[in-house]
Amino acid sequence: MSDRLESNYDKVTLAIGLSGLILFSILGVGIYLLLDDTVEIDTDWDDDGVLNAVDSCSEGEIGWISSTETDYDQDGCNDALEDPDDDNDGVHDNLDNCPTGIMDWPALSIDVDQDGCIDVNEDLDDDNDGVNDSEDLYPLDPNEWADSDSDSYPDNSDAFPYDPSEWSDYDGDGTGDNSDVFPFDGTEWADHDGDGIGDNLDSDDDNDGIIDDYDVDDFRDAAIILSLDSIIIFQDMDFEDITEMYLCIYLNGESIDCTYSQSAFFVNSYYDIQTNVLTQLPFEYTLDLDETQRYHTILIEAYDDDALFDDEIDINPDPDEDALEYIFDSVTMFDDVSIYSDGREDSNGDDGALNISIEPFDMATQSIFDYYWNFDSNQYHLEKVLNYTTYSYYRSLDHSIDWSNAESYDDVIPQYARFSTPDAPYVQELALELKNMSIQSGYTTNVEIAEFIYSFVGAIPYQYDLDSAGNTTEKPKYPIEMLYENGGDCEDASALYISLVESLGYDAALMVGQVKASEDDEWGGHAWAVINMPDLTGEGFYGEGEKVDVYFYFVETTGYYDGNSGIGQNPWYEMTNTSFYDIGV
Repeated sequence: MSDRLESNYDKVTLAIGLSGLILFSILGVGIYLLLDDTVEIDTDWDDDGVLNAVDSCSEGEIGWISSTETDYDQDGCNDALEDPDDDNDGVHDNLDNCPTGIMDWPALSIDVDQDGCIDVNEDLDDDNDGVNDSEDLYPLDPNEWADSDSDSYPDNSDAFPYDPSEWSDYDGDGTGDNSDVFPFDGTEWADHDGDGIGDNLDSDDDNDGIIDDYDVDDFRDAAIILSLDSIIIFQDMDFEDITEMYLCIYLNGESIDCTYSQSAFFVNSYYDIQTNVLTQLPFEYTLDLDETQRYHTILIEAYDDDALFDDEIDINPDPDEDALEYIFDSVTMFDDVSIYSDGREDSNGDDGALNISIEPFDMATQSIFDYYWNFDSNQYHLEKVLNYTTYSYYRSLDHSIDWSNAESYDDVIPQYARFSTPDAPYVQELALELKNMSIQSGYTTNVEIAEFIYSFVGAIPYQYDLDSAGNTTEKPKYPIEMLYENGGDCEDASALYISLVESLGYDAALMVGQVKASEDDEWGGHAWAVINMPDLTGEGFYGEGEKVDVYFYFVETTGYYDGNSGIGQNPWYEMTNTSFYDIGV
């Protein structure tokens, strides 16, 4: 083992000796060269004018001299033959849009598009998208440069570049997500009636109760407000300068109303019109048009009342017609219309001129209704929101009255009674509002509250149910129909009043029978409400069945005349063949 150690020691000693000899030789040569000025050292091997120490191509091309023209970055490499990055910015000249640009870039310099040009002071198109920065809204995004609709979503990524309200279409159905009711369903995008079923699948898009296949306008429940604005009579009727005038209005052959003016005692009286004096008229009708037909005929007849035969007043310029006739197109007519019809143009005599106006609207968009009425010498106003879906539902129900096997009113009164709906939520809500208005106005007793509600119902315009021949017909309305359409006849007003008071806990009933206003008057069918009111005096009827001993007071709901009307007041001269139906049973 000692022999091995000695051998290793000899080897180390020999290596150290050789290293020293080499170092000494190098130092010796260096000292000699320094002391001997006859020896020349070459510091520029390629003779380009750049010292080897700073020449990146010290053994490069010869026969040229480095200058800013031939060697822009002064790195000793010929720009044309040797230097792949003339301005030494790290971008190859073949890719450098500024190959002889700024050198020695600051550390924070930015070159987004890596084109070799500093964005701040060299590059006119920082993102290299072909649009100069001065015109590029997104100068650092090579995929975007404009926002045509100014919605902050650049055009190339905006699915609707010219619509500021839309920018994406997730389901690709062509409708922007902001307006797409079904943004994740490519087969649906709209729900016109808001029922949760897309219009493409929905068989009744406007929820008006008419299937789209039969509906002339799938997205609108066409309706009009018909106003009879003024009339003038040009000749004396029956040699008198006062015409006892009334109008009859028809829509598509069905009667809307005949404008008999009713007194507090329901004796028909007519409007006294002075010859050659323009008279303003108060008649306004909300008409929900038949959705299965496009064209609707409005017919208005004007009459002078006579003892035997009423004279028709000519208000049509057509020599063959006396009544005003107008055809309304519910598909294309959306603007208000004013019509002046002058019967003098045909020179037939008994002439007058009627001015009417038509205001088209979408019944489905009508939700706020204003009601005005008088009670105890004060005027009241209620702004009420009604639900169109509820209205459409009740309107779609069967409204017919079957008289085919009826022998008396007892046989049909249950059919009329079904239109009283005290349990309907909208009825209960309205009844409570009216009750609170009554109490807040100082009318707090049960009688006062019932009278207050009576005044509200009685102020809704009365409209006769007549056919095109002037005969009385029956098409009862549910309470919401009378409220929505702002009109109804005796059975409609009775159903509304009974529904309201029954919902508040009153005991009310429906009655029908025959009435006449005077001894000489003809008998006519009529409907009215009765209400049980303890401690009240007045006219009425005893109930039937279990309520045979309960007295119900008369309520003439077709009209309330402040100061003359009241519960227990019967304005009719005589009544017969009456029938009683207890709604609460």
